[in-house]
Amino acid sequence: MAINLDRGPADLEEVIDKQQKQIDWLKKQTKKIQDDRIAEIMALYAEVKRLKNENENIRLDEIKLKFKIEKLEEELHDRKTND
Repeated sequence: MAINLDRGPADLEEVIDKQQKQIDWLKKQTKKIQDDRIAEIMALYAEVKRLKNENENIRLDEIKLKFKIEKLEEELHDRKTND
């Protein structure tokens, strides 16, 4: 924005006020964007944590099932050898 210094102090105050309003508006927008980004990051963090927990549960279930299969195979083998 070009400023004409010949217009007088009242006009300069008006220009300064407009620029200050623009600065304030930009600060508000920046804060809003930062808050939105923080909320997005927190949501992503929660989702990653949930997926890690789910993955751990699946891994533990897999181990339990493998152990159960081994026990059943042993039991089947024992039945075959006893018959």
